Amino acid sequence: MEVIFQHPNVTVSFNEEKGYLRLDWRENPPIDVYKEALMSCLPIIEEHQLHDFLIDQSALNFVGSEAQAWLSVVWFGKLDKILKKDIHFAIIASKKLFVTLASKVVAKRIDNSHKNYTIQYFDDETLALQWLNSALKANI
Repeated sequence: MEVIFQHPNVTVSFNEEKGYLRLDWRENPPIDVYKEALMSCLPIIEEHQLHDFLIDQSALNFVGSEAQAWLSVVWFGKLDKILKKDIHFAIIASKKLFVTLASKVVAKRIDNSHKNYTIQYFDDETLALQWLNSALKANI
């Protein structure tokens, strides 16, 4: 795994062998770190035409409404310009109920406006990776 972005609240890495991007979120990332981490993904997504993402929110304690709105409108808008179809997000859910609910609200908003995204939630990494690997194989 090649580390793309590193901060105490988030690590972004690229698994070139498997062809997916991984984001490991921790605690309460400040909004500027949240945005910087996600923006750091876009060049590698575009360069490698990555369609598959493993998002580990299991250690995430909070995501504010400003971050959620920015993700929904700005970041996904930029992603839409790079990728056109068959985008898969395997999300390992936070242990914090509020974070999981907020994440699912964003996912529902994305699902309603972007039919080319598939977002699945998992309680553990093994199941998330199994699903993501099956999505990767479907893209070949």
